[in-house]
Amino acid sequence: MPESSVLKEVRKEVSLYGDEFLKILNHKDFKKHFPELDLDDKLKKVPQGFEKDDPMAEYLKLKNFIVLYHLKDEEVLDKNAVKNMTKVFKLMKPFNDFLNAPFLD
Repeated sequence: MPESSVLKEVRKEVSLYGDEFLKILNHKDFKKHFPELDLDDKLKKVPQGFEKDDPMAEYLKLKNFIVLYHLKDEEVLDKNAVKNMTKVFKLMKPFNDFLNAPFLD
């Protein structure tokens, strides 16, 4: 869970660039491997400093931005495990880049 100052910057990015954020989340291959974000500890209300009717309100309530991938034993033991996991990590890169964008200046 990021510090509050970091989380606020990520939320600003999500609010300002919601279309780009949703494009990443809804990409066919991304969605196949990461069907949803971790919703643990989600706020009940939109955090202070953001509009209640923000189109990205449900994402602004998140306290962390974590994708979950359920790795099966067979995937770890597969002879191509490294190659296959590399593909999964590449799918995460646009998501990570988006989250890191506010801190690249």
